[in-house]
Formats: sequence, C-alpha cells, structure tokens
Amino acid sequence: KSYSLDQTSITCLENMSKEECDIQCAHYSDYLTNGSLVEYVLGIFKNSASLGNFGTQVTLYEHGLQTATRIHRDGGDEELIVCGLLHDIGELMSPSNHGEVSAALLRPFISANNYWLL
Repeated sequence: KSYSLDQTSITCLENMSKEECDIQCAHYSDYLTNGSLVEYVLGIFKNSASLGNFGTQVTLYEHGLQTATRIHRDGGDEELIVCGLLHDIGELMSPSNHGEVSAALLRPFISANNYWLL
C-alpha cells in the first residue's frame, strides 16, 4: 500500500493519531524494504574512499574491502562478509563509538550475533 505524506497533519508526535502513526510507520517500512537505506549506507561506504586515510596506511574503504575479503577467504557467510565490509562505517560519524553506530545502521538487516559482534 502506498501512502502520501500529505495524508497526515503531523505537527507534534504528542498529538499524533493512530492513523497518522500507521502512515508514518508505513513510510519507514517502505524506506527499509525498497533499497533506499541500503543505497544510502553503501553510498557512505563508497564515499569513504575519497576521505583520506586518517594517518593510516589505507583508507576506511580499503580497510573495509580487506576485512570483507579476509572473511570471505576464511569461509564466512554473506552476512558476516557485509558486516566486515561496513564495520567501520560509523567511524565517519562518531569515531569514539563507531562500532555502535555501524551496528545501529545494519541492525535491520543482520542477526543478533552479528549486531553484537559489531
């Protein structure tokens, strides 16, 4: 079912009706399932290639590729490979707790074990 934002009159969450909440939840659900969030996260990762190396020998992009490659060569499953690829994506937003940020971004798509790992 497709919803339009103009179907609601949300100005304050405190006054939101159940119907408006359902519409907003449908928008978030669409965002999670239509590939938009995945494209957004991959865009952040791809952009990390141009941000420099922050004093290390490789960029975060290269580090993600190296990690994913090592997991793949070690026989890791697809989900773990993706976690390896994107494990430092949060570094760009919050270096001091980047693992938590990365885990939160990936949480809708990964198992509880891999969420904990991140």
